[in-house]
Amino acid sequence: MPALPSTDVAIRKLRLPAEISRLGLPETTPQIEYRDAKAAGLSLILGKVSKTWSLMYAAPTGRRRVTLGQYPDVSVADARQKAERALCSEATAE
Repeated sequence: MPALPSTDVAIRKLRLPAEISRLGLPETTPQIEYRDAKAAGLSLILGKVSKTWSLMYAAPTGRRRVTLGQYPDVSVADARQKAERALCSEATAE
Protein backbone atom coordinates (compact mmCIF):
# COMPACT_ATOMS: atom_id res chain seq x y z
CA MET A 1 0.00 0.00 0.00
CA PRO A 2 1.32 3.43 -0.86
CA ALA A 3 2.08 6.05 1.78
CA LEU A 4 -0.37 8.87 2.33
CA PRO A 5 0.73 12.14 0.68
CA SER A 6 2.01 14.55 3.32
CA THR A 7 0.03 17.66 2.36
CA ASP A 8 -3.62 18.52 2.08
CA VAL A 9 -3.06 19.86 -1.45
CA ALA A 10 -1.55 16.54 -2.57
CA ILE A 11 -4.46 14.59 -1.07
CA ARG A 12 -6.97 16.90 -2.77
CA LYS A 13 -5.34 16.20 -6.15
CA LEU A 14 -5.55 12.38 -5.85
CA ARG A 15 -7.71 10.83 -8.57
CA LEU A 16 -8.22 7.10 -8.96
CA PRO A 17 -7.50 6.75 -12.71
CA ALA A 18 -4.30 8.80 -12.46
CA GLU A 19 -3.09 6.87 -9.40
CA ILE A 20 -3.85 3.49 -10.99
CA SER A 21 -1.73 4.47 -13.96
CA ARG A 22 1.06 5.98 -11.80
CA LEU A 23 1.27 2.88 -9.59
CA GLY A 24 0.98 0.46 -12.52
CA LEU A 25 -2.13 -1.25 -11.15
CA PRO A 26 -4.78 -3.04 -13.26
CA GLU A 27 -7.40 -0.66 -14.67
CA THR A 28 -10.12 -2.67 -12.90
CA THR A 29 -8.74 -1.74 -9.45
CA PRO A 30 -11.78 -0.43 -7.51
CA GLN A 31 -9.87 1.49 -4.83
CA ILE A 32 -6.42 2.29 -3.42
CA GLU A 33 -5.63 2.45 0.28
CA TYR A 34 -3.02 4.97 1.45
CA ARG A 35 -1.52 4.41 4.93
CA ASP A 36 -0.66 7.34 7.18
CA ALA A 37 2.84 7.27 8.68
CA LYS A 38 1.92 9.51 11.63
CA ALA A 39 -1.18 7.75 13.00
CA ALA A 40 -1.10 3.98 13.48
CA GLY A 41 -3.87 2.21 11.57
CA LEU A 42 -5.14 5.35 9.81
CA SER A 43 -5.66 5.16 6.07
CA LEU A 44 -7.33 7.06 3.26
CA ILE A 45 -9.28 4.89 0.84
CA LEU A 46 -9.38 6.44 -2.63
CA GLY A 47 -12.41 5.16 -4.52
CA LYS A 48 -14.01 6.09 -7.83
CA VAL A 49 -16.38 8.58 -6.21
CA SER A 50 -14.98 9.49 -2.79
CA LYS A 51 -12.03 9.55 -0.41
CA THR A 52 -12.81 7.93 2.94
CA TRP A 53 -10.82 7.96 6.18
CA SER A 54 -10.59 4.56 7.83
CA LEU A 55 -9.02 3.23 11.03
CA MET A 56 -7.90 -0.39 11.38
CA TYR A 57 -7.18 -1.65 14.89
CA ALA A 58 -6.85 -4.89 16.82
CA ALA A 59 -9.74 -5.78 19.12
CA PRO A 60 -9.98 -8.79 21.45
CA THR A 61 -12.24 -10.50 18.90
CA GLY A 62 -10.02 -9.71 15.89
CA ARG A 63 -9.17 -6.85 13.58
CA ARG A 64 -11.75 -4.08 13.21
CA ARG A 65 -12.16 -1.24 10.72
CA VAL A 66 -13.97 1.99 11.57
CA THR A 67 -14.89 4.72 9.08
CA LEU A 68 -13.94 8.17 10.36
CA GLY A 69 -15.52 10.28 7.62
CA GLN A 70 -15.08 11.51 4.07
CA TYR A 71 -12.37 13.80 2.78
CA PRO A 72 -12.55 16.88 2.52
CA ASP A 73 -15.27 17.04 5.20
CA VAL A 74 -12.73 15.50 7.58
CA SER A 75 -9.24 16.99 7.14
CA VAL A 76 -5.97 15.13 7.67
CA ALA A 77 -5.54 16.69 11.13
CA ASP A 78 -9.14 15.89 12.12
CA ALA A 79 -8.78 12.29 10.91
CA ARG A 80 -5.63 11.87 13.02
CA GLN A 81 -7.40 13.27 16.08
CA LYS A 82 -10.43 11.03 15.53
CA ALA A 83 -8.13 8.02 15.12
CA GLU A 84 -6.31 8.82 18.36
CA ARG A 85 -9.60 9.24 20.25
CA ALA A 86 -10.99 6.01 18.81
CA LEU A 87 -7.87 4.07 19.79
CA CYS A 88 -7.90 5.58 23.31
CA SER A 89 -11.60 4.80 23.81
CA GLU A 90 -11.05 1.24 22.57
CA ALA A 91 -8.11 0.79 24.96
CA THR A 92 -10.15 1.98 27.96
CA ALA A 93 -13.09 -0.25 26.99
CA GLU A 94 -10.99 -3.43 27.25
